[in-house]
Amino acid sequence: MRNKLVKTLLVSILAATALSGCNSGGGSTNNSNANSNNSAQAATQTDSQQSIGTEGGLLSIIGGNIEEAITEQVGSALWNLITKGQAFPQTAAEWDKQALISIKQNIQQIEAQLNIQNSKLNTIIQDIDNTALSGSNLKVSDYLSNISDETTNVENLVQNTLPSNQSSTAIVNALITGSAQPLSTEQVESLTSYVNNYSISTLVPGFTSSKIDTTEQQLSCDPSTTGNTYYVLNNESQNALSHPMPNLSSNCLLSVALNNAYNNLTQNVQVTAGSNVLYDLQSFDQMLDTQYLQIVQALTTAYYLDQLRLYLYVNLQPSHQNHISSLLTVDPDSNNLANFSTAQAELQLAYNTRLSFVQALFTETKQNAFNHYTNTIQTDSLASNCNFNYGAIDSLSSESLNASMSSSGNSYGWDGETLTATCKNIGLGTVTTTIHVSTLCSNPNLQVSNGYIACGPSVSNYKASSEYNFTPSYSDITNNYGGASFDQLYSFYSSGNLDVYFDNNYPLTYTGGISYYLGDSGQISNLSSTGFILNVDPGDQVGTQVMAPVNDGVHVYFIGEKSIYNTFSDDQVYMILSCVPGDNNCQMANFPNPNSPVQGQEAYNALVFSNGDIISMYNQFTDHYHGNYYIQNYYNNTAPSYFTKYL
Repeated sequence: MRNKLVKTLLVSILAATALSGCNSGGGSTNNSNANSNNSAQAATQTDSQQSIGTEGGLLSIIGGNIEEAITEQVGSALWNLITKGQAFPQTAAEWDKQALISIKQNIQQIEAQLNIQNSKLNTIIQDIDNTALSGSNLKVSDYLSNISDETTNVENLVQNTLPSNQSSTAIVNALITGSAQPLSTEQVESLTSYVNNYSISTLVPGFTSSKIDTTEQQLSCDPSTTGNTYYVLNNESQNALSHPMPNLSSNCLLSVALNNAYNNLTQNVQVTAGSNVLYDLQSFDQMLDTQYLQIVQALTTAYYLDQLRLYLYVNLQPSHQNHISSLLTVDPDSNNLANFSTAQAELQLAYNTRLSFVQALFTETKQNAFNHYTNTIQTDSLASNCNFNYGAIDSLSSESLNASMSSSGNSYGWDGETLTATCKNIGLGTVTTTIHVSTLCSNPNLQVSNGYIACGPSVSNYKASSEYNFTPSYSDITNNYGGASFDQLYSFYSSGNLDVYFDNNYPLTYTGGISYYLGDSGQISNLSSTGFILNVDPGDQVGTQVMAPVNDGVHVYFIGEKSIYNTFSDDQVYMILSCVPGDNNCQMANFPNPNSPVQGQEAYNALVFSNGDIISMYNQFTDHYHGNYYIQNYYNNTAPSYFTKYL
């Protein structure tokens, strides 16, 4: 239907004019041959203009991507504050309208709250607003103001076309919030006739100059690199050449502004023990989001005004087209009525591309900030299993993130020593893992496997210190896991050999800790990924306990040897298992052995992990000078019933 109407209009004026736009943005080119046909053309053009307005109105012609731009970039916690927690309607037009209204009404209040909430970062917004390119006095805030000025100018224009009892403010507000049919057919007619009949250069300076185009270019880092400021449909290579994707190294206004904000953050916020730097990161991201939303709102407002500008331009008599400049984003060959739909599509392409530019720059800034503070602990597995990224942090409500690491409500936390992360596991929902990195690793470089945190790609960088002479805690464990008493767990020995056998299905990927630590307490022999022999003399080491880190490729845990003095018999020594200190995903347990004491097996010492995995160890009694210890791994919900019935 539209094509038919456009073609009808084209035929009626073909002999009189060939409308074209200019590439410079300084105004459109008049066709001097058209002047003699103005009267005849005016009547025909009015009919076609009315038909176009009736068919689609202004804003139903083309749409934007504001919903995608906001929901993909802005943290949900901040967006909830801006929208007051109100759900948005499902239609795209209504979503855009409510989003833009919410930004306009609430953004300043939210910025003020953020400045109070995190005083360390209260200059971030000013850094962005007040950034000016070298050699230019114009700042981000100036370009944002330009859009407001242009809106006022358009409102004045609309007011001149309306009866005195109609509000131009209401119409323009409807226009720039994406409401369908903000201008009626009669109003469109009246507006076009007014511009045709009067000089509007003093009323709408933005429409008669490149001011609004320059504003859009600067706010989106989209100055043309080839001189071709327009976009060409279905020609990605040409558009990429003329409009390359900017980054923070680009010498454009927004890149410089975001670099200033990043530098302010890194200079004023340090990783400090006890202070949650992820709280500061969220505050920084939220401050960026408030600026991002204002730029998106400005570009969207300019985009709607550009629709009006394009619509008026192609419907003006050729002799009056100099009242409104052609759009810089529209191919000069499309700046005529024959290619009106193409011009609309090019305008939309420019808008969506610019939104993607802005989104990419803010994303890069957030990612750089996150990397700056977490580079020592970032791993692919930590990101995938624990959702450890800036987006997850930005989604947290104020109740889930606190400035202090001592807060029990933190879903995420990092102070250079302690990491709190919300990790996934199998079958048991979500658990929170807290690791004291300073006591766990010589270098805080974490590795995560199946949601469990270890030190580096293996455990070879565990601290070589006496910190591993810790005492496993068995308090309340017996009551929780079947009532097996501590005395049931082990048979005790005088000097002799303790043979340890690991599960053949899960051989160790790291055994260095065994030779390094346990070798100091006795002689190690036959060490392999599936076992070792420890020769001990408890009389030489009464009251000692030595632990060694091991890794079976799934879990990191400790195996150790403990010696005690017994007044009623020989000095005694036995093997024990233990969780990595501070790993809340692991706890030690004692389980009764259904075979004990028939086959000489003692009760189970076991490690129970939050995902249901169990590592168990029992002793097969032989004599007081020799003992066999058997370690079995039950992963992926394979533990037998005599374990699981107590879980």
